[in-house]
Amino acid sequence: MSAPASTADVFGRTDKNGANTKQCDRQQLLISAALQDFDTVRFFIEVRGLHPDATVNGKPTAICYAALKKDRCLLRYLLLKGASTNIRDRMGMTPLHYAALGGCMFCISYLLSSGAHVNAVNMSGKTPLAMALENPRLSNSVRLLKRHGAKILNVGHMSAHYH
Repeated sequence: MSAPASTADVFGRTDKNGANTKQCDRQQLLISAALQDFDTVRFFIEVRGLHPDATVNGKPTAICYAALKKDRCLLRYLLLKGASTNIRDRMGMTPLHYAALGGCMFCISYLLSSGAHVNAVNMSGKTPLAMALENPRLSNSVRLLKRHGAKILNVGHMSAHYH
């Protein structure tokens, strides 16, 4: 597999500010996932050797973007390659939080069947169910999460501790 043309400028060197190549690779992996560029994500994982949970400064990981953007193929691929269903970004958000926000029934189901914690609480004290309830268009997501035992936990704002 060769490097996609859109990412050729980040390979094998530091950028003009001296950032290391691995950090540039991680940033490009995240950008590629957010843009749903499957081939580039695959390149960074299979050729450049990045772990699917690679991130920069606590940003959401590739699986979070796949869940939010309803990208079934990318989500399955990342899980196959070892992405964590319960990894958290700097806001305490898990891939299931993002799937609930995106309203992707497949992503919610797949993450839950792969071991995602249905009642994970983010730094704001919200579970995926609480986030889905904030958007009336996500009633199907709400029903699905409830069928899997989701609850609204009244934990308030979380600091360094969340579960």
